[in-house]
Amino acid sequence: MKTLLVYYSRSGNTRKLAQQLAEQCGADIEQIIDQRERTGLVGYFRSALEALLGIRPPIHASKFKPQDYELIVIGGPIWFWNMASPVRSYVVQHGANFNRVAFFLTCGGSGQEKVFADLERLCGRRACARLALTEHQLHQYRQSSALGRFVKKFEQERASDGGEAGGLDSHLAA
Repeated sequence: MKTLLVYYSRSGNTRKLAQQLAEQCGADIEQIIDQRERTGLVGYFRSALEALLGIRPPIHASKFKPQDYELIVIGGPIWFWNMASPVRSYVVQHGANFNRVAFFLTCGGSGQEKVFADLERLCGRRACARLALTEHQLHQYRQSSALGRFVKKFEQERASDGGEAGGLDSHLAA
């Protein structure tokens, strides 16, 4: 199964996780590039406001076409119990072209279930695998076992006949 891993990272935490995942599953990788400045206090508040209000900021054009992939793995941080606004922009722009999806999130501590549900609603399909790691888990050794379980979950999907994503995990944690 040809896999595209797409992610947004403001601080670099999600980028590190995305690179590890792409390496483990042999996926093409693409960063969602925001057209707005998000550094400093102003960038932080802009990010929070956009997440809370469901705003879709402009993002740069994608270099990969999602319709060319059987599985799209989408990742990003949770901002104020909501998906990061650049991730929302990407999903709204490309969601109609997704075949199967899997999601991974990084967060301070909570909001995973809401964001997973929001992503599934925007994509119009259930995820075949979901992973949420807190900042604390990102820096622990246990992360590698969570990554392995996440990759194994959607690799099982690769091996199956590709029916509806069945065994949906509420979330895989370390």
